[in-house]
Amino acid sequence: MRMPSIIKTPLKALDLDYAWYRLQARRRQRAFSSELGIPVISPRSPQRSSLPIDIVIPVIDKDAGTLPLVIDSAREHIAHPIGGVYLVSPKESPIIKAIAAEKGCTMIDEAGLVEISPRDIDYVHEGKSRAGWAYQQLLKWSGGRFCSNRHYLVIDSDTVFIRPQAFELEGRMVFDFCDEFHRPYFRAFERLFGITPRSSISFTSHHSLIDTEIMSELMEYLEKRHSMPWYRAVVGAVDASEMSSISDYDNYGQYVAERHPERIVVRYWANKSLGRKHLPRLDNLKARYSRLYNTISFHSWNVY
Repeated sequence: MRMPSIIKTPLKALDLDYAWYRLQARRRQRAFSSELGIPVISPRSPQRSSLPIDIVIPVIDKDAGTLPLVIDSAREHIAHPIGGVYLVSPKESPIIKAIAAEKGCTMIDEAGLVEISPRDIDYVHEGKSRAGWAYQQLLKWSGGRFCSNRHYLVIDSDTVFIRPQAFELEGRMVFDFCDEFHRPYFRAFERLFGITPRSSISFTSHHSLIDTEIMSELMEYLEKRHSMPWYRAVVGAVDASEMSSISDYDNYGQYVAERHPERIVVRYWANKSLGRKHLPRLDNLKARYSRLYNTISFHSWNVY
């Protein structure tokens, strides 16, 4: 299969953040490709796919300000035939229910997806509960319970797409990799799966294309290995000495890279992180950043 070449934009043409991260990404992606034999494609490719997908967005009230923008941007820029758009949320949230009705989305009660709740997750780091953060990772893996298509794109509720993107190329899923290399995520993967990941890149990129058949296989693997439901195995792998000790995106991505490398290609995520004070200027931000970036994440913790 002929793969698009990696963009080699002169560094002087880029903003400094992009230039630095892109340089580091190139170093890691060369190592990744040689380790696992998985092709690396351009951040600009592909721009369209005929693969039908659903969209899944787990969300709570604190992200209600970004959610409508995320939904609109996904419908505008995700270049696939899109079936349902599902908002996974507490059923008692009136604001999420109102957004779902306004945007023509289906609201899914999170409580019906896994047989535990945040109250059952013992994850406190330096006095702060991280149970809700771990719980939403379980929800992202649960789209197979309600999606109508085999594949669904799970998206963080604070990440806005700003240019056309597709997540399938010539029969292979496109996995985006990020700038960071957070060692605890890799240790958690090894605890869960008993596999030392060979990957030099991280898939914690605020979105991922999920193949529900592979996800079912992954869950079955965890249940056999740990002799318990898959979701209890996952929460049992958290490390309270770390604020962020486990990643749903990396656990899924590294599993597919190790077990099904022939099913994927990888691509640099080209994401810009900004504070929410910039949201009123979204149109200007799109014009400014869409030349270089695919998405903008408006994280609640980012004050810049």
